[in-house]
Amino acid sequence: MIRCSVPLLFVAALACHSAGAPPAVLPKTNPVSTDAPLPTVALTSEWSTGISFVRRDSIILSLGNGQRTVEKRERSAQFAVKLTAGMISIRLETLAFTPAVPIPGNTIGTTWNGRVDANGRISQLRSSHDDAMTLEVERMIAQMLPHLPRAGATIGSSWKDTTSGKVHIDVYQTDEWKYSTWSVGTPAKVNALQLTPVTVRESFEQLGKGSVADRSTTMSAQGGGGGTWYLTAIGRVDHAELSDSAAKLVTISGTRDPIATMEYTRTTIRYSALP
Repeated sequence: MIRCSVPLLFVAALACHSAGAPPAVLPKTNPVSTDAPLPTVALTSEWSTGISFVRRDSIILSLGNGQRTVEKRERSAQFAVKLTAGMISIRLETLAFTPAVPIPGNTIGTTWNGRVDANGRISQLRSSHDDAMTLEVERMIAQMLPHLPRAGATIGSSWKDTTSGKVHIDVYQTDEWKYSTWSVGTPAKVNALQLTPVTVRESFEQLGKGSVADRSTTMSAQGGGGGTWYLTAIGRVDHAELSDSAAKLVTISGTRDPIATMEYTRTTIRYSALP
């Protein structure tokens, strides 16, 4: 190895300059970034799927004598859903309740049509007919897709969302205010599929009016919960798990003391290819 001291290099450069040779110009180099752009998380715009819901409720009712009773309910439903070019069409295939609840004959087969944007928000939804049962089913439809931000989402991003509107809950026409915080988690393999979790944590307030045994009632509730939708690499939902809890007060006209309940709900959603 040849070693050159700084003075020798200086003398050599000076000799070259005095001989008329131009000094060497080193090429400019730009630092190379090793940070790859994060993949975008988005929902597909073209999709036909079957969607099945199973919702389980535990309701704790506080009685006036200090005792409590626990009621358990379950409802399940299956839908055929098609997304194409910003439109969504939905058909209710099955619906069941435990304990059993009478279902009007024209409920099964109800269809809904509306718009769905690239971020999963369904709007302008119109049903083939309206009754208390189909209005209740529309609460499931609202949970079919996660809500991504309008500016788009990437792995690790988070955003907030506030919504308000009218919903049908049991016998109550209800005003609801919902405050949500969303986030995108790290993809992981589940049953050989690479799935990206989109998670929401939310709180809500509800105020409704209805009728029970021909007596007017009011309902107020506060609660919170959350859920996770698992997205495939092509923007379809593989499955979702949701849960929430709510403290409710029901007041019946002509009575002095409100009825207090605590409700816990768990919902499982599965997505499958249509036959």
